[in-house]
Amino acid sequence: MKSTVFVLAVCLATLHFAVPVNAAAGTGVSQPLTALFESRVIVFGHRPKRFSRLWHFIRQADRVEKQMPEQHRDEVWFKDKDGSLKAYQFISDKHRLVIEYNRGDLKSISNYPSWNLVASILPAELRGKLKYQGATRIFGHPASLYRGNLNGADIELTWLDDVMLPAHYREIGQRRDTQIELKKLYNPKDAPWKARVTTNYRFMDFADVGDNESDPALIELTHGR
Repeated sequence: MKSTVFVLAVCLATLHFAVPVNAAAGTGVSQPLTALFESRVIVFGHRPKRFSRLWHFIRQADRVEKQMPEQHRDEVWFKDKDGSLKAYQFISDKHRLVIEYNRGDLKSISNYPSWNLVASILPAELRGKLKYQGATRIFGHPASLYRGNLNGADIELTWLDDVMLPAHYREIGQRRDTQIELKKLYNPKDAPWKARVTTNYRFMDFADVGDNESDPALIELTHGR
């Protein structure tokens, strides 16, 4: 079964004000927060295809959860003591199933991102490849504006400097227009979404997926039946 790892599908939305996150709770990618993102992709063509999605982002010092209510699934990433990515969970809420991946599993499928990428959504080196355009404030947080062209794609980025998250990202290439927009930002204690409770879910190691190909939940997840 192919991992549905931290893939960014992105989009534009109107910003809504929320209470600024408490900086005293942590700094940068270690700062706990909860956010609502909306993503959109437009695939160019004679009849352009449009995709949009809302998703929740719940970040703790050593844990990041991405909830996708429309797809009835979640993804959870865990940080090791040395700051590297330790493990990943794919959660199917519909099937009440958790598939667990350890570090070796992730490397074996060539999908082992850095913890900073998981915790901040965009690559850390991206900002250094774009031209700084100025400063602003969003959700009560200082933000920097960037613009540039990478690999033939025009890129615009509004970056929240203190909490290390994109407020807006847009990439227009030859084949598609990809955007991500931060719509709401919360202190975790005030957020309407909490971390998924999987106490009564069934757990399966990624290494055991191949031995359970007849499992009805896995059949539906892999073949969309």
